[in-house]
Amino acid sequence: MVLNSTSPPNSILVAVVAGTLLPHLAGRDRRLMPSKSDVNEDAELTRLRNLVRQWRAEASRQGKPLRLPVMPFLLRNIWTGALVLFTVLTFSTFFITTVAQVRQYFQSSVIGLLTNV
Repeated sequence: MVLNSTSPPNSILVAVVAGTLLPHLAGRDRRLMPSKSDVNEDAELTRLRNLVRQWRAEASRQGKPLRLPVMPFLLRNIWTGALVLFTVLTFSTFFITTVAQVRQYFQSSVIGLLTNV
């Protein structure tokens, strides 16, 4: 979305909020990102296992429970939620037995629009 002087104030507000929150929600713990020293998957897994062992040892020394980093909120999560909602709505139509008649409302609206042309 391109913001200019004619953009409505609501779109500017949404853009600022999204630009502020999305990087924070999508942020990852940098310690879990692959490093250049990991030559293959086994080296990366070994590094991650050692890192978790260090976190466990540190948590036990402090007498606190181990808190692992939280996975970031990804666009994949949004699409998955939308697809699940769409699937539920689609399958819920099998259970509809009566259909509300709204034809008269739409006919009068369309006729009103056509006569005002």
